[in-house]
This record gives sequence, structure tokens and C-alpha cells, in this order.
Amino acid sequence: MIPVLCARALLIGPLLLAASNLKAAEPFDPSIYDLNGNGKIDDGAEAIAALASLNQQLKKEVRAAPIPIARTSKGKRTTKSGLFLGRSLSEVDLLSDIKALTPEEGALFSYSRDFNGNNDTIVAEGALYFGMLSRADENDPRNHPYPENAVDLNEGWLLGTSFNIVDDNKPGRIVDQLNFYGGYQLLAAGGPIDANVFKAWLHHDGDFEFKSSVVSASLEWFPYHAHRALPLNFPQNVFSGYLRYRPKFLLNGQFSSVLDSGDKAELDSIDEVYGIGGEAGLDLWVFSDPISPFGNVDRVPLAHAYVGYKNAWGDLTNGDDYQDLFVAEADYYISNSPNITLTASYKNGTIPYSGEEVELFTVGLGVLLSP
Repeated sequence: MIPVLCARALLIGPLLLAASNLKAAEPFDPSIYDLNGNGKIDDGAEAIAALASLNQQLKKEVRAAPIPIARTSKGKRTTKSGLFLGRSLSEVDLLSDIKALTPEEGALFSYSRDFNGNNDTIVAEGALYFGMLSRADENDPRNHPYPENAVDLNEGWLLGTSFNIVDDNKPGRIVDQLNFYGGYQLLAAGGPIDANVFKAWLHHDGDFEFKSSVVSASLEWFPYHAHRALPLNFPQNVFSGYLRYRPKFLLNGQFSSVLDSGDKAELDSIDEVYGIGGEAGLDLWVFSDPISPFGNVDRVPLAHAYVGYKNAWGDLTNGDDYQDLFVAEADYYISNSPNITLTASYKNGTIPYSGEEVELFTVGLGVLLSP
């Protein structure tokens, strides 16, 4: 009960703090945006957030002005793409170069054998997708300087599949999801906070036996704010970079039409599912070495942990008007590589929108693939 109450508070707290931080202009502090500690603001995530904050600060000091959504550049745009395997499509954002399309956690695979009960349990959770990113070319002088009353736009497209299966070799799998996605993402830097990422998805939700069929459309909003007191969805380094933390917050909404309930009892007698919800949590990374300006920008952490809470309100599966899920995850990076982790995961509650009720503890391997 206590983790749930704390997580619910996290859903409201960031918005209240953000509102309080916007009441008065504060001096521009470039060190907030120097995530890798190399003494300068680099292209990509650091530059986008810093320029948006500085631009907003100047407008606060001179005059209040509306900020239309418009491209900043007349110059070239760069496009990058690749094939990726990770834990979730929801992790993907557009704050940097091709690495921004790379998920932060690898797909989870686990197998256990009960010899006494002559029973196997298989767990697989992940997403395989093709991603493409388009953004202004930093090397084209026509894309500078950052103009007033404009926002910078990064765009991304994703096409792929997500899977989540917990099969204990008994009738009726505990979790059985096989979904196909097409998505568009837009990053707009500027406005009252440093940046916003909007994600729109069209997806077909089903199962591995292709019995159920649900067509869905969903929207997600990720606000990014690099204020030192409120680094919303923006990582901050502490203790010389041995520890990195990031408060996570997002809002989402979904509408689904049930074409065939298949063997899923949670979809019986339901024609439509719709609701709004969100996620709030905290990411922590632990590193074996401090930040150095001499070449360890892409450090691989020793370990990562996440504690969060997901929920949804509306006309949902199972006839529910509210669903929530508590999530705790830990990853240990093997052989100083971001691609293979020893992963532990605990989930308790109802998976929002899909409706499976779970209380699962899983230990397995995390596998991440990227260009």
C-alpha cells in the first residue's frame, strides 16, 4: 500500500513543482546541462535542453511572447535509422542522435524447469523495431542561431512488434501479448519547459496463437525539464558521477476496439476500451568511475534500478474503471557491456489497458541490440 501511495504522489508532485518553478525567472546555469561532465554543452540532448532554456529565459526577461510550433532551420536535416531490440517501445525518445532510438533496457528472457512438477516456465518481454530519426544538421550554419519564438523539432518513426509472455505450460497463459506497432514521435524544444516528446501509436494487440484481436490508438506525452531541483525525465549526476538519477513521468491515453476476445476472459463482453493514465517512477544508475572530461562520456554503468507505478482510468478491460501496476526492476551489466544484463523484475497489480492481473518475480538475461 505504501509504494502505491508514494507512486501516486509522484504523479502529481512533478506538475506542482514545475508550476512553482515557472513563477519567476532564474539565472541561466549551463552546468545543469553538462550531463557528461566534460566542461561544455555537447550537441544533442544537452544542446537542445540548454538552448530551449536560454531562449525561454531571455523571453522572460524581455517580454512575454507566444511560442508557435515552427521549425528553426532552413538548412539540412540528417536522417538516421536502425534495427533495435529492447525492453519497451515506450522507452524510445528523440533527445539525441541514433542512440536516442536505442532503448535503455534489454529484452528480458527467462526459463525455469520444475523437475518435481514436470513443468516449464518461459518468460519473454521486449520489443523488436525499426526506427528512423530526423533532425536539424548541427554542422549546417543555416540551422543557427537559435531563433526567438520558435521551437526545434526532431521527428521519428518506428515500426515493429512488442511481446510479453509468461507461460507456465498450463491452460491459459499468465500473460500473453503479441502486438504490432506503427508510431510517430515528435520532439519540440522550447516553451515553458525545456522540451516535450509526443508519441502517437497505431497498434494491433493480440496473442501468440492469434486468437484475440484488438485495434488500438494511443498517445503519450513526455515532458523534459533540466532544472536542478526538478530534472523531470532528464538525468542528473551526483557524487562526481558515481550515481545518476532521473525522476520519470509521462501521461498517456488509449482507445481500443475489440474485434475478437479469443481466449482472454478480460476482453469478454467488451466492444471498446478507452482511458487515460500515466507512469511515475525513479531511475538510478551506479557507475564504477567518476565523470571525466578525458574520454569516458559513454560510460557503461555497473547497475541500474527502477521503481515505478503505472495506472489508467476509464472504461477498461475486465469492466474496470481503474487499473494500476507496481514495477521494480534491477539490472547488472555483465562484462562492462550495455548489451547483456542480469535482470530481476517484480510486478504486482493489473497491467493498464490490457487487463492481465499479475504478481510476478522474474530473474533472467536482458539482451539489447542496436546499430
